[in-house]
Amino acid sequence: VLFMAPGQCFGNGTSEIAQFSVEATDVEVTAVERETLRRLQATDPAIRRLMLIESGRELDETYAWMASLGSCSIKERLASFLIMSLRHWNGFGCASHSSSGNPVVNLPINRKDMANYLAARPESICRSLRRLASQRILVIKGSTDFEILDLVALCELAGHELG
Repeated sequence: VLFMAPGQCFGNGTSEIAQFSVEATDVEVTAVERETLRRLQATDPAIRRLMLIESGRELDETYAWMASLGSCSIKERLASFLIMSLRHWNGFGCASHSSSGNPVVNLPINRKDMANYLAARPESICRSLRRLASQRILVIKGSTDFEILDLVALCELAGHELG
């Protein structure tokens, strides 16, 4: 599973076989034929560089995510997912700030899909969210909206550096 934000692309045109199944909500998609993309990559250094950077970012995120799935608790995975969401979607309408200035994550998925992504049961996600709320790390604003009260504590729990 890969979450995309506006302006990002998926698929790099190098494979002969389509490797992706896409589920999207409220999006506009621009499809580029494989040969056209390959021609652009071959003739335009900026496109080639952009595709390389995007592929590297996806690979880095995938490695980090796979490592966390095998070695972290559900609460740690959830914290990591919330931090990743803030970083990934900031400025794309999925992250904002509360009236008190705290970051707010507006997830584009429901808790069942979140649980699936985090390799957990929905009940475990709900319990972990309630624990984070009772620790005053976040406030549950709705089923997909979370105000982050203590970003430092969330980063520490996720094993991320703040910044």
